[in-house]
Amino acid sequence: MKKIFVDGVHEYDYQVEVVDSGVKHTLYYANSEAWSNHLRETEIINVIDTGNGFDFSKKIGKKVDYSDAFYLSIVFKIISFNDHVVEITGDVVPL
Repeated sequence: MKKIFVDGVHEYDYQVEVVDSGVKHTLYYANSEAWSNHLRETEIINVIDTGNGFDFSKKIGKKVDYSDAFYLSIVFKIISFNDHVVEITGDVVPL
């Protein structure tokens, strides 16, 4: 399991594994004081890359709240950095 730090604080854990339907990427709340006891080490979301798209562990609707958007952005950044070389030029806002 990989640790994910946000602003220097260990807030999340990430795990990747090969499953029958593809590659499963799972984001967890870290065992950290950043979270309430009942959330620590519980799954936030998992995304399975089927090779033909993505399957989500929870329903993603037309509207996504900010926290779910942030969780998805973490997972997709990891997937993107593992699968592609991304180069950004010019004036950009840091990710």
